[in-house]
Amino acid sequence: MKIKLIVHLFVMIVLINNSSKSNAQRTVHWIGGTPGRTADWFCSKNWSNDKIPDEFSIVTITDKSTSTLIYPVINNGEVKIWQLHIVSAATLTLKSFAKLEVLDCYNVPNLKSIKNQGQLKIPLSHHILAYDR
Repeated sequence: MKIKLIVHLFVMIVLINNSSKSNAQRTVHWIGGTPGRTADWFCSKNWSNDKIPDEFSIVTITDKSTSTLIYPVINNGEVKIWQLHIVSAATLTLKSFAKLEVLDCYNVPNLKSIKNQGQLKIPLSHHILAYDR
């Protein structure tokens, strides 16, 4: 009976440990430029880890991440990410049927960094906005 309980507890610990590792935040960089889908947010090849960002992703968009300077566009659908960091002259565009929710914090160089025609939900208490002067 005790051995069964110990084995059961061990299995539970292993499962809990593995599930917490799979949900850890990870940084992903926009690279863009996939032929036919150069600016498509939902194209996995446009991201540094070949995966579309999710609610555990720390998304970084820089103006040096692609030689063609093509920045991401969310045409439609809902996107949830953990953090958003837009660097220098880079931009992110949300079209009219797009929704973006940033769960933790965001960092943008100026108010023109996000071209918002859709719905943008950001935590006002965790923002870092570096204004151009």
